[in-house]
Amino acid sequence: VIMYMISQCLHQEPLKSVVETSVYYEHLRSYCLGFAYVASGWWFSQQAEFSIKTALKLFAVALFFQITQDFVLWHFYHLKPYNFMSIGLLPAIFGIFITIMCYPNFGKNTILHRVGGMTLGIYVLHPFIFDILKILDRKILLLNEPARNFIFSIIMVSGSLILTRVFLKNNLLKKAI
Repeated sequence: VIMYMISQCLHQEPLKSVVETSVYYEHLRSYCLGFAYVASGWWFSQQAEFSIKTALKLFAVALFFQITQDFVLWHFYHLKPYNFMSIGLLPAIFGIFITIMCYPNFGKNTILHRVGGMTLGIYVLHPFIFDILKILDRKILLLNEPARNFIFSIIMVSGSLILTRVFLKNNLLKKAI
């Protein structure tokens, strides 16, 4: 939790402007965040059962962190609270995860269940698709930001799903995913 808080605080604008002079800044932030997720995964693997009460507590913690973060950014730094990494993101993700673990049949026989088997492939392939889209946007598309965000999201999700399905049908490529 401490490593997560450090990584998220390093991503906030007031501290970024002071600390970002180092080339190792982004690496430190990434390592702190990665360690927090690995440690959290280990903790989840050690739990025998999950309860909705725990999930609701985590949602409350996430909401408290978000409200506190927005208030501090607005009140002390006069920054609008958008485009910032949410400090309450990790507790919210844990709350969602625990809620899903409490209802193991949630999503059965739906598209979520089918896509769930392709999550690793989507995770691995989406940065490549995003990089290609960024190059295309700079050279050819020249879209405004709202249109770019909307179109990129649709193309990234569709492209990742299609490429993952292609990889899964090929025995040699299947091992890569």
